[in-house]
Amino acid sequence: MKLLRSLKLSLLLVLSAVSAIAQLRLGEATFSYPKAKYLMRSESIVNAVVSTGYLGRVGGVAFDKVAIPDAGLQISDLRLNYDPAAEDGTRFSVTINGEKVQASIYDWELAPIAKYANSIHNACFTLFGELEDETRTTSIQQSGGEILNYHPQLANTLMGLRLFQLDILVVMPDISVDLPKNADAYILGKGERNPNITSNKNGYSKYRQEYERNREMYRSYLICDKNRDIKFSIRNNFLSITGEPFYYFWRYNTDDPEVKEKVLSRIEGQLIIATSSGRTIAEKTHLMEKWLLKTIESEFTALSGNDHTEEYKAMVDAAQKIRQLEGLESYIKALEYLLVELRLQKIPKEIVYLNNLSTTLSNQQGLFRSINPAVWDAGVKTMRFAAFFRYCKVNFPEQWRNFMSQVKRMNISPTVTTPTVMHLE
Repeated sequence: MKLLRSLKLSLLLVLSAVSAIAQLRLGEATFSYPKAKYLMRSESIVNAVVSTGYLGRVGGVAFDKVAIPDAGLQISDLRLNYDPAAEDGTRFSVTINGEKVQASIYDWELAPIAKYANSIHNACFTLFGELEDETRTTSIQQSGGEILNYHPQLANTLMGLRLFQLDILVVMPDISVDLPKNADAYILGKGERNPNITSNKNGYSKYRQEYERNREMYRSYLICDKNRDIKFSIRNNFLSITGEPFYYFWRYNTDDPEVKEKVLSRIEGQLIIATSSGRTIAEKTHLMEKWLLKTIESEFTALSGNDHTEEYKAMVDAAQKIRQLEGLESYIKALEYLLVELRLQKIPKEIVYLNNLSTTLSNQQGLFRSINPAVWDAGVKTMRFAAFFRYCKVNFPEQWRNFMSQVKRMNISPTVTTPTVMHLE
């Protein structure tokens, strides 16, 4: 009887968990939860921002700075304190040179950030993730889905959810201005409140206006702490940590319109030769299509190998749909564009850092915060406290180990299951 009751209870718990996962909502986005890989990247940000492999395949959000004491603050002794009996938000404090100072951080923020800082991996989140099932990864990406990977200590935490939204803050305004809900209730941590959607939309409009004033074509960005000094001091008996995230906007050298134009011009020259035997427009068009399809197949095979025939077929099928919907001329243009993209893949890629755009926008932190204060504040707190904790870990290792033993015993709420796949309707 006890065994049966135990089995029923286990089943109810599983069903409750599944129900909770299924109810996560964020605007028009739909989520699912197949098993995904953890994001475990430990490259320094200095190296990451010049790496095509990192920026093109990871990107997202990453912090690696170690905080430094403010000028005039000499530290001979430091202790990290956690009092579980105190009110949430006041449980963590630091004793510096015998002086106890309060630190403003809630448990739901403290535990994942400390564990993240304790890790050798500094990447927080990426939209360029992978599932454990590689076949399913390919299928989801081809259908336009995004695969979400988190640092192992940020997965299944509210902080992980916030950093996911930080990554999409300026590119997916339909959902970045809101916060996730479980059924009809917002998932909020201590100290947070429901978002003001109207205000956030106005904030995004202001960001877009500033972006347009400094417009540069970019491929993506890394939200990081490059070019930032993160400092801490004691202010009015409180631990003060300063420093703001940096948007590192970039593109490939092959994204330059002039490069694409040169490739297209060469293709058009080859098309003239390939269609020279045609006597009528119909004959020339037929020869053009034949040459383009043959060349595309050859270029694709050279890049991807013979075992990617289904991907090749999917590309050609997509072009054929354009023919059905928009006509022969659009179809030929689509094939030309496809060949341009394949040939651009053969050009060695280099990172082009967009200094003006990155610096100008990153120096206006209020623009980003106005899009979604809860999301921005979570990102800032992660960057600042992770840097401070790294300082403690490096300079006071015994105190750090004692503190982490307490952190590992913490139970935080709300409990969250972070999604691993997102589709936008």
